[in-house]
Amino acid sequence: MKSRQVKTFFCILSTYFAMFMLTAMTPEEYLDFQKAFLQKIGLQDFCSQARSFCETSEENFDKNFVKGLIDKLMNTGEVSQVRQILSQLKLKLRETDFRSKVLDFLYYQMDPFPKQLLETEEIGYFGIMYPGYTLNFFEKNSGIQAGNIVAVKTNPGEEIKYFVKTHRNGLVRSEVKTPQSTIASADIRELFIYKFFELLSVGPEVHFFGPDAKNFYIATRDVSMDNTSAYTYENLKKSFCTFFSEDKEKTNESVVSSLVISDILCRMCGLSDVTTNSGNVCYAVSSGERAISSFKIVDFSLDSTPRYDTIWEGFIQGNSIYHYEDYSDETVAYFLCKRDLNLRIQTANAAWNPIKGNFLSALERARGFIETEILPKYNFDTKAFTAKSIIENYAEQIAKCFRKFFEELDKRL
Repeated sequence: MKSRQVKTFFCILSTYFAMFMLTAMTPEEYLDFQKAFLQKIGLQDFCSQARSFCETSEENFDKNFVKGLIDKLMNTGEVSQVRQILSQLKLKLRETDFRSKVLDFLYYQMDPFPKQLLETEEIGYFGIMYPGYTLNFFEKNSGIQAGNIVAVKTNPGEEIKYFVKTHRNGLVRSEVKTPQSTIASADIRELFIYKFFELLSVGPEVHFFGPDAKNFYIATRDVSMDNTSAYTYENLKKSFCTFFSEDKEKTNESVVSSLVISDILCRMCGLSDVTTNSGNVCYAVSSGERAISSFKIVDFSLDSTPRYDTIWEGFIQGNSIYHYEDYSDETVAYFLCKRDLNLRIQTANAAWNPIKGNFLSALERARGFIETEILPKYNFDTKAFTAKSIIENYAEQIAKCFRKFFEELDKRL
């Protein structure tokens, strides 16, 4: 036991040291590193042991299938594929003596390196998007989910950033170095909302990739574009105090609109952790005019099933599940709860005018994207429902909430 721990410790130490060299590698160099990594952890030796076991064992298991998996292991040079095949071997050799060796290799040799596995997937995905460009990787220092930042060097002095994280059921940052971490398949509704918000122009450009439904990643492009800089709501208040005022009615109109749109969207989609999380709404501020050009909801939590029968009552109350009345940010509390109801209705109508006409179309296109681009590649079914039925029902409930809300709003204008 001790010798295995010592061997594993030095393997981890040497591999982590090598990872410091990864931040400026090209895709081709990174694939070479993967091959060296697999050699370092003794993949070929493990395969020889597995092949020998198949030849000599008298235990009852599908030897031809296992041999096929071993052949795949011998020929692959990608870490993510190795992990998938090892997981298949673990299940296939459930009752055999060799299963403990598979578990040992999977958990003690592979599992301590989720960072390396993530970057392998990123190389595969962004390498196709940006062929010939260098990808740089940086630590992710905020948010609960594990992930990183990918910077694509497009031209000298220019780069495009993507913020990559695991899905809400995936690894969290505190578990990154924990072997055998328990993760579940992604919630298909989370992917749907990200795509829906992008198409509605209230969310960032989003990308999805990963080897399977559990090891699945969400990448959002940096909100800042040409001649703009990105600020979270919290940083906006610190950097642009003129956008806010003690006289709340003098608050920047774009800030007010972003809060009102976000609040109503959360009610329609059953979301939380947006208007009450100062880091989950970002603003693109133009460098010259020092004006807000757009806002994006960059993160959220799936909170509950949308309720079209109570959505208007919740808006009128202005508090409901979001507890705005006691919220520490006075600007949020005022515009989403304490302000005169007639003014709130007028503001909601004005804020939604630019996006209301595109709402149902964006909802349908997001559903179509998930069904045609994601579901054929990954299995997000639950024990009770298919992923397709989950999305269809979820989209239907959101559409009902939308129609109900504006039916009630129009009566009061």
